[in-house]
Amino acid sequence: MRSALVWLGHEDPAKTMDTAREGDLEALAVRELYAHWQEVLALNTGYTAVALIAKVNAMAPAYGGGDTGFEHPEFRDLLQRQAGEGRTISIRRLGKWLKRICGRVFDGFRLEVRPDTHNGNRYMLVRAEEAPRRFEAAE
Repeated sequence: MRSALVWLGHEDPAKTMDTAREGDLEALAVRELYAHWQEVLALNTGYTAVALIAKVNAMAPAYGGGDTGFEHPEFRDLLQRQAGEGRTISIRRLGKWLKRICGRVFDGFRLEVRPDTHNGNRYMLVRAEEAPRRFEAAE
């Protein structure tokens, strides 16, 4: 179908698909999340929204004491953009966003959720081609 449209002088439909993919802000955010997760957190390990927020809110120690700012400022900025409420990151909004993006595969990884109504859902990043053998909980 595509080649027939191009042959007839119409715009290549694949061009608009590529443009749409490049402009998909949600996809860019998911890719960014996966990259930060791989850098800062463990793969195949479950984290609650509370644990993720605590991790990105951790302050970097300064030489000689005190804090120099957030230890992972880019990761925190991403979560703030996706789930921010004022100057804080909303646990509820973060959980909703993570649940919505679960299963999306980018760069060979996907986010999975393990529902837990008592302690908060646990999210983990896994390689897309392998099913997790065991769901580890982060401390």
